[in-house]
Amino acid sequence: MVLRAGHETELGAIGPIDLGADGGLADSLAIPGGAARWRVRGGNLEAQFADDCFLHMDGRRVFIEAVTRMTQSAKAVMKLPGWSNDEVDWFVGHQANMRILCAVAEELGLPETKVAANIDRVGNTLTASVAGIE
Repeated sequence: MVLRAGHETELGAIGPIDLGADGGLADSLAIPGGAARWRVRGGNLEAQFADDCFLHMDGRRVFIEAVTRMTQSAKAVMKLPGWSNDEVDWFVGHQANMRILCAVAEELGLPETKVAANIDRVGNTLTASVAGIE
């Protein structure tokens, strides 16, 4: 999404947006026995859930997909208004991993000084910044 700050006498503006989702790689980052899939029936929780109640992640696959798709999306959004890298003031990405943010900035030819990040102070916000899709 491209955002533009308004002047004192006007509102800011939301410019081009690129939105997409692909559930085809859902097994790369999932809780196999996640919340609603299992009902606790008493007894030994460890035996009921085993390893399925914990987050499973194929980190390499998630990293590669995140960098590739975020880069593609950012390029698509920059192309619509015809912006060059020099016209981008800030790159604000999902705060999951600083290495992902920096890799996307590098792919876009943006210096790390243009990457807005607070993950070092607040940690991974996980789904707090992702649209809910069911």
